[in-house]
Amino acid sequence: MKKVTNDFQIGLFVGRFQPLTIGHCFVIDEALKNCDILIIAIGSRQESRTIKNPFSIETRLEIFNSVYYKEIKDKKMICVGVPDRKVPKDDLGRGEYLFDCIYKKTNLIPNFIFEGSEIARNYWFDNKIKRVTVNRFKIPISGTDIRNYIRNDDYENYKDNVPRAIGSIDWFNKLKLILSEAK
Repeated sequence: MKKVTNDFQIGLFVGRFQPLTIGHCFVIDEALKNCDILIIAIGSRQESRTIKNPFSIETRLEIFNSVYYKEIKDKKMICVGVPDRKVPKDDLGRGEYLFDCIYKKTNLIPNFIFEGSEIARNYWFDNKIKRVTVNRFKIPISGTDIRNYIRNDDYENYKDNVPRAIGSIDWFNKLKLILSEAK
């Protein structure tokens, strides 16, 4: 693994963001307060139009650009799409693979990871990165919940649980159309 050669605090937050929720934003906003650069690793890059991963990497990047435009423009946040690694879930090489994908896109290696749960991805990094746990259960919402609101045409719950920048009826209808095509 390449070493971090700068004095920057480089954070990492990993997720599929199918789609971005206010729970994700809670963790991201805390992370942004505590690092110079936050790398968002958007997993399952190659997936789209499936029940579990309906939104393409392009749609997810568009969402991030809508919500975190200033942070991305100011280079405080970098979003990187990461394809799934086809190995057993308990594979100890996942952290190394993730770092490799990030380094290839950014020339940066994070020195700490923000997690929404203290047990998330513990085995991926073998203590090679400092962990910061942000209690995601303060805002108990998931991408699955959001997808269900969209499928059930429940705009009120949708808009209350996504960032304001994508809470419009236009975004709701756009995501609903994508979900209707998922298989």
